Amino acid sequence: MAKTRKIILIIVIILLIIAAALFAFCRFTPKGNEWQNSIYAYWNTQYANAKASIIHLYRDDPLQTMKDLKLYTELPLSELKRKSFVWESKSEGILPTTINGRIYDKLVITNDQSDKVREFFERSGFGLQFFDVDLNTYAGISGYRKDDTACLVKIGPLKDDNNELIAEDKLNFEIFCGRLAQ
Repeated sequence: MAKTRKIILIIVIILLIIAAALFAFCRFTPKGNEWQNSIYAYWNTQYANAKASIIHLYRDDPLQTMKDLKLYTELPLSELKRKSFVWESKSEGILPTTINGRIYDKLVITNDQSDKVREFFERSGFGLQFFDVDLNTYAGISGYRKDDTACLVKIGPLKDDNNELIAEDKLNFEIFCGRLAQ
């Protein structure tokens, strides 16, 4: 009789443990699309981190920085061209320096894509050296620098043929990168 009680007690304890485990599993497991979304978010984060790791391999190479920007942001960037640009900031007292570099120009992007460009530079270890506004186009001009690589990002409002602002989520975008002289 004592042996039967012990067996029943062990079975009851095992059933309670199983019930508690099922309760915890059902309570904390995502349902339906939540499960798919959590898996998607996980792999999307892993993909972004892998791209960021690739970006860190190439230091001090403006051409590679431009290629990595295209890879990271997944923007439909135009042909990469050679072009000189002026690195200066009136607000920060950075004297004008002409840099021979590369440019992606004449692009139209959204606000979200603009944020992705900023995120690229932050994750790549670039520091924001200055931010100015072009009073002719009202474009924001951000100067990013890492070691001797300098990138100038111009993002401003999109205008129609009559020079009127287009009130959509569209912005003019240009980016220049080159090597600063030592």
